[in-house]
Formats: sequence, C-alpha cells, structure tokens
Amino acid sequence: MEITGKVVKLKPIETFQSGFQKRTVVVKTAEQYPQELPIDFLKDAVDKLVDISEGSNVKVGVNFDSATRSIGDWKIVEEV
Repeated sequence: MEITGKVVKLKPIETFQSGFQKRTVVVKTAEQYPQELPIDFLKDAVDKLVDISEGSNVKVGVNFDSATRSIGDWKIVEEV
C-alpha cells in the first residue's frame, strides 16, 4: 500500500537499550478527507529519512501490522 502526503512531524530517533532504533514520521494524506498517519521506520529503515524533512511531499510504501496496530514502512520517496 502507498500513502502520498506531506510530512507534518518528524520525531527524533528513539534508541533502546538493545540498540534497536525507531523513528516515527507523521504524514498528512493528500486526499479529499486528509488524515495524519504516524508511520514507524525501524532498524536500518531509519537511515531512509536522512533527506526527508518536515514539509516534504512524500510517497511512502507501508505495511499495516494488525497485531500491533501500527503502520511500518518499506520505502519512502520525496516527491518534487
């Protein structure tokens, strides 16, 4: 599934005691009824956010995890 929208919040990287990293990006969707969706970037995926900033228009490939009720990424592309 892909989500297109604007980054409205880029949260700081969280590093846990085990070394595991997580960063959450909140994307406001570009549709008739916009929603703000938090998308988690985990482990090495945190590095995909180096060139992304608040206000960037992006397309994010995501997976929905029904067990944890979270949205995780598998790619992010900045749109010009």
